[in-house]
Amino acid sequence: MNLQYLLTNYLKIIFRQLKRNKLFSVINVAGLAIGFTLCFFLLLFILNELSYENFHKKGKSIARITMHIQDANYDMHWARINQDWINKLPESYPEIKKLIRFQDYEPRNIQVGDDAFKIQNAYTTDAAVFEVFDFQFIDGNPDKALVEPHSVVLTQSLANQFFGTDNVLNKDLYILNKTGTEKELYKVTGVIEDVPENTHLPVNMLTSFSSENDRTGWAYTYLLLENETDITALQAKLPDFIKDNLKAEDAAKYTLPLQSLKDIHLHSDLAREIKANGNISYLYIFAIVALFILIMSAINFINLNVAQSLKRLREIGMRKVLGSSKANLKFYFLLEANVVTFLAAFIGVLLVYMLLPYFQQFLPIASNVTAIVPFALLFSIIIGSLAGYYPAFILSKSNIILAVKNKTGFNPANKIFGVKNFLIAFQLVLCIVLISSALITQSQFEFLVNKNLGFEKEQILAITNVPQPVKYKYDFVKNEINQIAGIQGVCGVMQIPTEAIRDTGPVYAEGKTEGLENPIVMDIQVVDSDFLDVLNVDLLAGRSFKAKPENELSEEVKNNLIAYLQSEPREYIINETAMKMVGWQNAEEAIGKQFGWSIGDINLQRGEIVGVIKDYHQESLKSKIDPVVLINEPVWLNNILLKVDGKDIRQTIADIENVWKDNFPAYSLEYAFLDDLYNRLYEKEQQQLRLIYLFSTMAIVIAFLGIFGMLSYTLKTKEKEIAVRKILGANLTSIFVLLSKNFIILTIIGTIVTIPLTWVIMERWLQNYVYRIEISTVNFMLALAVILFVLIVTVSMQLGKVSRNNPAETLKAE
Repeated sequence: MNLQYLLTNYLKIIFRQLKRNKLFSVINVAGLAIGFTLCFFLLLFILNELSYENFHKKGKSIARITMHIQDANYDMHWARINQDWINKLPESYPEIKKLIRFQDYEPRNIQVGDDAFKIQNAYTTDAAVFEVFDFQFIDGNPDKALVEPHSVVLTQSLANQFFGTDNVLNKDLYILNKTGTEKELYKVTGVIEDVPENTHLPVNMLTSFSSENDRTGWAYTYLLLENETDITALQAKLPDFIKDNLKAEDAAKYTLPLQSLKDIHLHSDLAREIKANGNISYLYIFAIVALFILIMSAINFINLNVAQSLKRLREIGMRKVLGSSKANLKFYFLLEANVVTFLAAFIGVLLVYMLLPYFQQFLPIASNVTAIVPFALLFSIIIGSLAGYYPAFILSKSNIILAVKNKTGFNPANKIFGVKNFLIAFQLVLCIVLISSALITQSQFEFLVNKNLGFEKEQILAITNVPQPVKYKYDFVKNEINQIAGIQGVCGVMQIPTEAIRDTGPVYAEGKTEGLENPIVMDIQVVDSDFLDVLNVDLLAGRSFKAKPENELSEEVKNNLIAYLQSEPREYIINETAMKMVGWQNAEEAIGKQFGWSIGDINLQRGEIVGVIKDYHQESLKSKIDPVVLINEPVWLNNILLKVDGKDIRQTIADIENVWKDNFPAYSLEYAFLDDLYNRLYEKEQQQLRLIYLFSTMAIVIAFLGIFGMLSYTLKTKEKEIAVRKILGANLTSIFVLLSKNFIILTIIGTIVTIPLTWVIMERWLQNYVYRIEISTVNFMLALAVILFVLIVTVSMQLGKVSRNNPAETLKAE
């Protein structure tokens, strides 16, 4: 028989069958489409996370060099490095072709005409950067773009923001220096395409070095290696390089770990990362959830397809009588199952395309929907083949006479541990795992949000990234803002609460640190005299800092800040953890003791401890509270915190902007509310919680469709049995037990088995947090209760149909 004719004929019959069995067709297609849609969204997320740095053609040959310093009391691993001798690496090792520095990474203040901008992700870098990284040029020559001093390359969107066009070659702009005392003229020498989102190194602007002497200080540093260079082998050579450039005692605690460019996003979480990276464990979690959803959808479809095929024995017998071969029957049933899966997959891809903007609001998902099409085809074929296997390879072997009589030749007994019941119970258990995980995640998230942090974060407005000229006039700015209606207090800080403190150095503590083999090291937080009052931080003993006299620094002092910082008299405040680390038994014992702190070449004057504060959470609750030293030093205040009354926040912010524009028109104002910044610490937890709730809900819907379909089929096949039972006096309760007891018993058994596994998985997840909840069995009991409720409602809905049937009419029907 002609294959095309056979295929056309079979497709007509298949769509006729789908139309005839509308309920089962809708359940099959809807259940699969929902499962496919959720699975495809997770797949897009996973593909996006795995695609980081793929646009850099030499990505496999690029490595980032990091800095790790460790001794008995100190352990810090930075994503960037501050040693200038690192520039000599290419001279020392021939397998290193290029070394590229990205420095001066703090937000840049830009002037274009009368407009002021503050630009993130702006770097000074080497002219050879375009030989290593693939930043696609729209205009300009990549070989020459950053060769000349005072050259700048902009992204297309930044060029439009500055000049209203991307045709900006040779246009001028001014970049203000860090002190704000000067502005330098730069010429635009190139425009590049906007850098894709899937990179750990976002770039808006690149500027050239004025000379080789400028390649100094902190920098994110990358190496272009010769092809086939083994990073591990190169890593093994670096200790000798370190010994050649550092004293022996310093070299012993100093390492330079290398990271492959493509590994950074999913495997790196170092101090001072350019932006928050991903986490490989999240990919595993989402892959497992996607697999769960896919399995649940497949179980529904396979169950219903097998159940429906048992009703078609007579059809199989007649086809055999009319001459159909086993091969034709196999082809037909496999084609029928695959038609349904392809239809569901098509709807799933269409739903992904339509719902993509919604999902992108809370999950980084690539817009390239076509990337999932091969997976859609693969999943369709696998699930369709599994669903079509039983009718194609088992029922097609049925004896012709038995098939015509609608008998299989064996008794598919509906036992408690039958495959159908087991698969549906397995679905319900997966739902319980998802729901219990969601409840535990919700409890942990509420704990994070509601825990007493040791300071007041509500109604606190933070002016962030304060430029140097504002620091030099800090007292003036503070007084001006304090006069605004709606402002209840103003203070300055170096690091906003929610930001990690990374400036750590050894301390002197009177009577406690003399003679120690390894110095005690502590973080430093710079604040002003009103910090404790504005944030309502508790004092255990002593007092806050005395207010410093208003004094604008002279130009001579500005040009020699280190000497100024070391000569200023000091008062110190420490937190509880610092007090205990030193060895003082209580806060009163520490008051009045001499104290000192240093970092690098800066040694602050020793002075009295004037206060001990209760520990507060500077960072997220994933981190323990570190020992912290507080000092009052205006030139180190990077942020200003304002306590607002909340009556008219919009007007208050407008008044702050006016003060800023009147006094610092060359600088743009950045601000955010402290509670918003704190909530951003847990964006991943929020995303995870939303996803788990979404997938738990959809899993329940899929399970409901599966149970509903199976019960509908069961009721159709047992109509006469149920009619007889009703005539003999059976009530709806006994029929309910008949239909649901197997599901319920298997679900309870499955829950008991899976609780320990889920407990272990969630316990491991909670270990990411220093401060966390304890898992309660209540979460699992609630999840089981939700699923049993869904099961009972589903069975009850089907029993409603049964109760309306007349047993006599049912028994008379053939």
